[in-house]
Amino acid sequence: MKKKRHTRIFMSPNNFMVKKFVFTGVYSWFFLRQWSVAIIIPPMLEKGLIQIYTGDGKGKTTAAFGLALRAAGHGGKVLIYQFLKPDTLELGERNLVNMRCEGIVVKSLDESWDMARSMENPIHMQRIRAAIHKVMQELETSAHERYYDVIILDEIVFCLNHGLAEMDDIKCLIENRSPQVEVVLTGRGAGQELIEMADLVTEMRLIKHPYDNGTPARKGIEY
Repeated sequence: MKKKRHTRIFMSPNNFMVKKFVFTGVYSWFFLRQWSVAIIIPPMLEKGLIQIYTGDGKGKTTAAFGLALRAAGHGGKVLIYQFLKPDTLELGERNLVNMRCEGIVVKSLDESWDMARSMENPIHMQRIRAAIHKVMQELETSAHERYYDVIILDEIVFCLNHGLAEMDDIKCLIENRSPQVEVVLTGRGAGQELIEMADLVTEMRLIKHPYDNGTPARKGIEY
């Protein structure tokens, strides 16, 4: 049986030009893939705005995920960063997005968090504070380089109010982002300084909640 000629050419150790062609092609593909968002894909928005979902009522994260689905439905690339909801926490919306939603990336802080206990542990708080500071610097780069059209910072407002996040980090991300990037901040207790930086602020106000009657969080509804 005759050997295929192209097989002999590719395997020849002396064929420098073929090797150079293959290496250049692979390198170019890798480079374009890494930078495709910033270089090739046009922005979804002509001008990105700043949104805040705050208040003591239910629905802040739910609204943010709804916006993410809408943006992805129009071909946008979305990053949802969840600061106080580690991967070990089962969340229906995150499960669905990770399984089936192209265009949406969900990441979470690589630190455990317990709303009742973590706030009383100074060492744990310090560790989370350092982790959030590092993540915010990385997110500033993502916003500046327009790796995503929409960046959602879930619970960053709560983190700010409890000393886990720094206002300077939030300001740097907003001020240094690409003009086409939309930024959404969620969490209770948005202060006046943060509100003045935003273009849209929605307050979810608690009027009545089943928790008040002892109804526990329900799978598929509250998480």
